[in-house]
Amino acid sequence: MIMSISIELKPEIEELLQQEAWAKGVSLEAYVEELIVQQVSQPHTTSHIGSEEIDQAPNSLAEGSDDRPVLPLEVYSRESIYQDHN
Repeated sequence: MIMSISIELKPEIEELLQQEAWAKGVSLEAYVEELIVQQVSQPHTTSHIGSEEIDQAPNSLAEGSDDRPVLPLEVYSRESIYQDHN
């Protein structure tokens, strides 16, 4: 069974697709079909975060924290956290 679909594209996207199709020497329809087949044929993978991104994460979280007040260490004591419990 062959499925036929119709989609509306912005003119600039259609132009880019047409240019790519011409560069490959195929029709626009054949090129779009090729793109779809490639997309659905690829195994689904999760994105992997590199060590550089992991190293930068604390810096990103800390951005803008210079204006936040520094709390005294007593605030983090067990007694302070569980003051309502015996």
